[in-house]
Amino acid sequence: MDNINLNDWLNKLKLNQKPFLIGLGVIAAIVAGAFYLTQIFLPEREAEAQDALFMAQINFEKKNFDLALNGDGKNKGFNYVKDNFSFTKASDLAGLYAGLCNLNLGKYDKAIEDLKGYSTNVEEIQAVAYSALGDAYSEKNNMEDAVTYYEKAAKASTNTSLAPRLILKAGKAFELAKKNEKALEMYKYLEQEFPGAEETQFTQLLIAKLEAI
Repeated sequence: MDNINLNDWLNKLKLNQKPFLIGLGVIAAIVAGAFYLTQIFLPEREAEAQDALFMAQINFEKKNFDLALNGDGKNKGFNYVKDNFSFTKASDLAGLYAGLCNLNLGKYDKAIEDLKGYSTNVEEIQAVAYSALGDAYSEKNNMEDAVTYYEKAAKASTNTSLAPRLILKAGKAFELAKKNEKALEMYKYLEQEFPGAEETQFTQLLIAKLEAI
């Protein structure tokens, strides 16, 4: 009886070996694929994307916004990098640059589309993206959305060089939108958080003017 039970158990083990080995094979394939993706494929694509981004950035700095956006035939533009190098940091950055190019070219709807698709953990860059969105909506005379993004920009960064300018900009935008209470909030926030900033020199006059209304 014991021999029969042992043989039965061995037979069951043999039957279960194939699914087990298949399972190991699948796991090995996943691990190998993940290694290739993260250690070889994506780094190569990132390097290629960064190379393509380089000349576009130079054109952007020269304010050749159309060339920066679309390339010149020989060199690629931000649109190409954005559309052809998904899952790379260069592609994300190209989206921001594309939005800024479209903003400067007066293509406000396209700028909004590009800028809304951009997100970063770098506070200063995110603040710039929000401010650019505010500019795009402002150019479309949509002050309701414009002030929303100007306020986001004002509160996105604590950088002492950037934040005061964005807060003051938000305050002025709220005034333009006839939202004086929100404008006051921005000016007081600027005065409280950045008392030594150059922009703060004007806040007392701005606050006094609004409080007198």
